[in-house]
Amino acid sequence: MRQNLHLIILLSLLNILSINAQTYYYKLCSYGKSGMEESKVSGGQFITFQAAICMETDKDGESIGNGYLKRKVGSPNIYIGSAYWGRNTKFEFSSDKSSLKVLAPNGIIYKYIRSTPPKGVLTSSLISSGSTNSSGSGYVPVIIPQVSNSSTNNSRPQKSNNPPRMCPYCRGKGTIVRTLSTSRFGVEKETKIQCYQCGIYYYPSSGHAHIHCSHCRGTGYIE
Repeated sequence: MRQNLHLIILLSLLNILSINAQTYYYKLCSYGKSGMEESKVSGGQFITFQAAICMETDKDGESIGNGYLKRKVGSPNIYIGSAYWGRNTKFEFSSDKSSLKVLAPNGIIYKYIRSTPPKGVLTSSLISSGSTNSSGSGYVPVIIPQVSNSSTNNSRPQKSNNPPRMCPYCRGKGTIVRTLSTSRFGVEKETKIQCYQCGIYYYPSSGHAHIHCSHCRGTGYIE
């Protein structure tokens, strides 16, 4: 009887948390290190708040498996924990939750602003590869452009006498690799890690991102 009572109380608490949960969409505005921000980006994250935690979710508030962050005691707008970028990621929100600054463990800063999610976007654009590396070094900040069917059709080269050819800048991939820093001062002992998407080996402190190709507008083809 006592065990059933505990179960009922637990289920009631979970229902209360679910009812009070709030989900917002944050659009990525820029990322990089101080003085080296990259603003030609796309994508965004759904963030759901439940009591003293927040997490990356889909539009319905369901976790996408990147972990969760706990609110820092005495700092109601700072959350620290596991996210796409690995453990010890810090989320710093403005007082009204209208903006978000993500401080990744590798020193890269991502800036977001709360907005209405684009049409057709149902989940966060950054989902971990499932790496078991607890340090988070297996996570790669890949910027995935969110494009609706209508915009995709409009952005593709129109049919003409000359057939479209592969973009020489991204080699048909629609994204290009960007290194955020070339400074190696004080990190000589750092070990390179491999990007699970493109296979390139890079230093975590340098940063490694796949960004939207501006030459072909992400289509992989040019006229």
